[in-house]
Amino acid sequence: MKALLLAILFLGPSFAVAQQLVVLADIALLPDSSYAEMKEPGCNKTTTKPGEPALICVGGWSRYRLTGVTRLNGAHLKDTIALIYADPVLGGRWRLVLQRLDTRAATSYGARFKVLSADPTSNVDAP
Repeated sequence: MKALLLAILFLGPSFAVAQQLVVLADIALLPDSSYAEMKEPGCNKTTTKPGEPALICVGGWSRYRLTGVTRLNGAHLKDTIALIYADPVLGGRWRLVLQRLDTRAATSYGARFKVLSADPTSNVDAP
């Protein structure tokens, strides 16, 4: 029983962490890759009640090509495509926290990952 409890305690958090992948990658915007329908709920809503503030969003989810993808431990991964919520257009080398998209979303958006956070490598200390 103790072994089972310990396995749950140790494997549970590691399973949650395994859903996210931290990498360094060069990113470049793909042409015609914006997905306005993926903007946050309420963005650019045209019908608001009088006196109610309107949420205007200039950013949105776009597809970016990730090249030179490496984990922080130095392991290289295949080039891929990811969705990044950004404005303005990003480019260059970044530290990214990725979340794998489910099969349906990956097919719909033509991307394997969604970027949860992005920091330019100039802001990141070397591992």
